[in-house]
Amino acid sequence: MILNPRRFLVAALLLAAACSACTAPTIIGKWKWQSSDCPQGCVTCPNQIEFLDNGEYVGGLYFNGGKYEILGAHRIKLDTLAGLRIYEFELSADMLMLHSDSSCKYQYQRQVDSKE
Repeated sequence: MILNPRRFLVAALLLAAACSACTAPTIIGKWKWQSSDCPQGCVTCPNQIEFLDNGEYVGGLYFNGGKYEILGAHRIKLDTLAGLRIYEFELSADMLMLHSDSSCKYQYQRQVDSKE
C-alpha cells in the first residue's frame, strides 16, 4: 500500500498539533511569588496568586482578585484594585514570569497541592 504524501503530511501536522496542546503548560493553578528584578522590589505583588479555570483569580494587595483574560499567546489582562493591568508573561511547567509595562519582571513558582 502506497501512502499519499499529502495525506501523510496532514496527518502528521494534526498529530503534532494534538500532542502540543496536551503538553502545553497552563496558567490555571496556584503560584507563589519568588523574586522581582525591580529596584523597589515587589511591594504590590501578592505572595500567592491563583488563576481559576472560570476566568477569575485570587490574590492579595493590588492583585485583590477578580477577572483575568488571556490576550493572545503571551499577554494577560488583570482586574486589580489599581484598575486594569496588562502584563506580558512567560510560562513554563512550573514558572510564571510577569513583565510589567515599567520593565519589571515578577517571578512565580507553581504550587503543587500535596495529597495527604
